[in-house]
Amino acid sequence: MKRDIIFVVVVFALAASPVEGEFLVDTSRVSIPSPYRSDHQAIAFDGTGFLVVWEDDRSGDGDIYGCRVTVDGLLLDPFGIAICRTPSYQAEPSVCFDGTNFVVVWEDARGGDLDVYGCRLTPDGNVLDPQGIPICTAVENQFYPAICCGGTNLLVVWEDWRIDNYADVCGARLSPQGVVLDPRGIIISSSTSHSERPDVAFGGGSYLVVWEDYRNEVTNVYGCRVTPGGTVLDPQGIPISTADWQYAPVLAFGGGDFLVAWENRNHAWDIFGSRVTPDGVVLDPQGIPISTAEFEQLATDLDFDGANFLVVWQDMRSAYKIYGARVTLGGSVLEPQGIPISKLEDQVCRPVVASGGTNALVAWTTGRIYGARVSPEGAVLDTSDSPISMASNEQGTPAVASVGANFLAVWVEQRNYYRSIFGSRVTAEGIVLDPRAIGVSRAEGSEYYPSVSSTGSNYLVVWTGHDNISQSNILAGRVSPEGMLLDSEDIEVSTAVRDQFFPAACFDGANSLVVWTDYRSGDWPDIYGSRVSDQGMALDPEGIAICTAWWHQSGAAVASDGVISLAVWEDGRNASGDIYAARVSQQGIVLDPTSIAVSTAAGYQTAPSIASDGTDFLVVWEDRRSGDSADVYGCRVTATGAALDPQGIAICTAAGVQQAPVVSFDGAEFLVVWEDGRQGGRDLYGARVRADGTVHDEGPVVRQEEDQTEPAIACAAGGQILLVYTSWAGVEAGKAYNVMRSGLR
Repeated sequence: MKRDIIFVVVVFALAASPVEGEFLVDTSRVSIPSPYRSDHQAIAFDGTGFLVVWEDDRSGDGDIYGCRVTVDGLLLDPFGIAICRTPSYQAEPSVCFDGTNFVVVWEDARGGDLDVYGCRLTPDGNVLDPQGIPICTAVENQFYPAICCGGTNLLVVWEDWRIDNYADVCGARLSPQGVVLDPRGIIISSSTSHSERPDVAFGGGSYLVVWEDYRNEVTNVYGCRVTPGGTVLDPQGIPISTADWQYAPVLAFGGGDFLVAWENRNHAWDIFGSRVTPDGVVLDPQGIPISTAEFEQLATDLDFDGANFLVVWQDMRSAYKIYGARVTLGGSVLEPQGIPISKLEDQVCRPVVASGGTNALVAWTTGRIYGARVSPEGAVLDTSDSPISMASNEQGTPAVASVGANFLAVWVEQRNYYRSIFGSRVTAEGIVLDPRAIGVSRAEGSEYYPSVSSTGSNYLVVWTGHDNISQSNILAGRVSPEGMLLDSEDIEVSTAVRDQFFPAACFDGANSLVVWTDYRSGDWPDIYGSRVSDQGMALDPEGIAICTAWWHQSGAAVASDGVISLAVWEDGRNASGDIYAARVSQQGIVLDPTSIAVSTAAGYQTAPSIASDGTDFLVVWEDRRSGDSADVYGCRVTATGAALDPQGIAICTAAGVQQAPVVSFDGAEFLVVWEDGRQGGRDLYGARVRADGTVHDEGPVVRQEEDQTEPAIACAAGGQILLVYTSWAGVEAGKAYNVMRSGLR
């Protein structure tokens, strides 16, 4: 599963007998407006409340989420209901209420082409079909599903491309128990031209399906009635609007007739409509001009509130706002100038609406879902737009270090507009000492890429800080073993101009050495460093030039044997990706100004990690010498700078991709852990490496249903190792999170 910027951190205790069972490190839940793209929303009402559903990118590849909203505008699921999170892409949901449950349908790419799947949800938000119901998995693509309840059963319609390279409108009935009654589908509109983007409503004893129709070489609006038994009553279609260039029809039933609304792009982009009887008679063949305001109106939706239809649309007259108007049963428009509904300054689009008996809820997207309630009299009841697609505070890019017998795990977390560095102490027995987390960074900016090391007496956390204006720099903060912040403001490790990224740190017995990727010389990065005293003073704020060789050097890691520090990085001086290193003394002197060639094998080597056993260092990296499939290799380097394994130690060359390796020393042997794709997803595997370079005990460390990524490890006194990594936290201890979150095993 593709990952975006969203992660979960899970802590895993690795010893002779691992601690069993996972639980969260930070159990606080801060509800924030979704930082992920959320759009293509739909909405339905169950008689007491609304369900808003949408396409959600928090997992990186498009899932279906939802939230129940009361008639008073209260969010019942502020962290979102995960309706469908199967691997691959899910999008374009539609939803209705069948009298017992909500039923959601969407287009789904799990089979390669796009198919139509569905799912039932109870009114209390319980997902009855988490893997989805396959409604249509025919060859080629099926797009834009829509659903409506017709009394006993439901009708799902969609745009279907299985026949003759033309888009048709097809459908299938679905029982309230989730049984597909027409597994081969019903052809509702099929011709030698395209029929696209259908919608459906039920009233007067039959369904009315409408769509964009290209049979006249321009786009018109056509419709067709379908009985509850699945019989198509108008196989040639009912011409609802044959004016040129009519698009995206939608409809609702109320007061004995249907109202169909659409985009009229003939000369201008306006909103038009027409009433259609249950007998298929078009009452307004010339169309009702619902909105003909200046500039463009598009993306309409509507519902019936018991007295009038409320039509809503995206309006360009004031930079993408949401407008609406009520239309009577007689076809009169009560607000010809429109009702301004949205108030956000952002560009908003794609409104949807459902009537809630007394008031209607209108929802739209800005990249996240917002909404507002509208009364039957056309009054907007909410003074500000209310966010609907909320999320729990996300966490990511973990790191870990130990002081004495305890650990400090740190990560990036968003609890407001900014991303900040948080952390929690964990004992060697797996007890979380700071379940609500410690706020480590203090600046009001965005912080990324944390790393943490022991100073012998305290923790030193380093990270990339971005001031949201000009550049990124290296910042730091000290945390005591008791969890206290020791610095009144963030330590400026580097004062250089241009950007610095990806810091790492180690303690050399006197000071901490921080190394990073540095762009001060131009477009190609170098490796710089600075020592930080145990009192929190940056001793080399202008930076130590560790490597400024030709082309790029990046992704540095560092470890110390207690006297000498060894920095390693990915190096492009040979017009490829190699692993180079340099020793740095306690005085900040680079002992290898021309660098040590750790690995110059064929292919590409990247993502180095390093640890020391007090005598030698073990460097590990992601290696592509065998082609596109990455493996894990290593090399021992002495304190005198000699690479003992110039051909590399093959730590893991299994099938699939092995990447992002990390290494630590437990007092007897090195432990290497990496992301492993041999089972198809991404699990965590590991191996032990002896001082002589012998590899043993290679095998799985963590294998769960979700992907596990971004491992980091540290060893405490007594040999206990803590492993942090990223994975998904849906519902933990009865609480919904539905983001990547911190946990412990």
